[in-house]
Amino acid sequence: MKKNHVSVLVTIFMAAFFLGGCSYNNVYKVDLDDAGTPENIIGLSDLYEEGAKNINVVFIHGMGYHPIEKELDPKTGITYKYQNELAERLGFVEFAPIDDRVNRLKSLTLRDSQIIGGHIHRRVFSSPDNMRTLNFFTLSWGEANNHIKRTILELTDDGRFLENRNGENREKGRAPVNRKLKQFINRSFSDPAIYLGDFGSEIRYVVAQGLARIEETIEAESLDDIKTNKTVLLADSLGSAVTFDTVKTLMEFDTKESVELSDYKDPVRRFSGLTTLIFMNANQLPLIDLGNLRGPAPDESRDQWLEQYPCPSSSTDKGMPNIGGSNVPLSYGIKGFGQVRESVAKSDKSLSGGGVPTLQVVAFSDPNDPLSYILTKRYKRHCESKNTKIINVVMSNARWDWAFLLANPGKAHASGFKVNKKALDLVVRGSKKVD
Repeated sequence: MKKNHVSVLVTIFMAAFFLGGCSYNNVYKVDLDDAGTPENIIGLSDLYEEGAKNINVVFIHGMGYHPIEKELDPKTGITYKYQNELAERLGFVEFAPIDDRVNRLKSLTLRDSQIIGGHIHRRVFSSPDNMRTLNFFTLSWGEANNHIKRTILELTDDGRFLENRNGENREKGRAPVNRKLKQFINRSFSDPAIYLGDFGSEIRYVVAQGLARIEETIEAESLDDIKTNKTVLLADSLGSAVTFDTVKTLMEFDTKESVELSDYKDPVRRFSGLTTLIFMNANQLPLIDLGNLRGPAPDESRDQWLEQYPCPSSSTDKGMPNIGGSNVPLSYGIKGFGQVRESVAKSDKSLSGGGVPTLQVVAFSDPNDPLSYILTKRYKRHCESKNTKIINVVMSNARWDWAFLLANPGKAHASGFKVNKKALDLVVRGSKKVD
């Protein structure tokens, strides 16, 4: 057989192997209601149709290092393009900056320190008739975490190990796929480990600063009626848990951390009261809830002990929470956030107009993402408060499995939802208008 014929046969064989060894995923599933039909999801356009004049989309970064100057780079920034996609679907256009106040980058520091822990940034869009406004606020909290990981784990920014002092390559001997997985763990999964330790209070301090500044900006520019402002939270992975924990900690009564955060209590409480929709890209709430476990009481059986989780109430030895001036048990997670919203609605009619509007929480997840969780029926039973509705949306971001064994875990995680057309349409138009 001629040499060129052999080459052709080898090429055909290799192509058949790789094509035959790959499978395509295209999962799309929305939780069903009691009637067996997909739950209705409210989007940004629905809020405008209901009378909102200003929608404030607060984007909270998750695990991994997200330098805000790169995230918001007009040419390559993932968050910048994500915001543009959402605005374009609404038909909104960006305001040219009138002054430095509109788009200025603001730094957030660690407690009692000048060390930078994060940043907030704002972009402003308007409808063609200039009657409605869309504010994008971006809050990052991982600046200090990046320095921690780089120093203690001895890493580059992309999660690779630095050479040790005698010049040895610490990446040597690691298979290519394992090398990528190790980088992912170093760069991203290290953040939950940092957060669940003592440094978690510093991260909450950074987030409290950012949320307070954002809320103060919203109220300062609300003009005649704050009720025409709606706040939508868009959180990546760990970002949702950090936000809920920050709100809960601020509302606790006379704990060391709540006292340290007291300057931010009122604006963050109002932020919670104005929040109507929450979209979580690749949430980690059940994983982080493992950090809230305490040991069983002497008279508790195993089932009684664990039945309190997830979303347990705060324990009395940490100080009773103070919601709206009354000492009532405040829960962790989504349930605690919902309780705070209810207290705001009941005590501040200027924000709510009376009554407690339902909080919609949409949890996006990809079945091939190892670091996100579906919020199960048991989770909902524990964590939905009276005026909170949790809806899971499972969809594929990483659509190809290599050799039937592995889909790209990075693409399956939070960043994938920023380019997934169905996810974008759900955020903007809601489920009634998504094909």
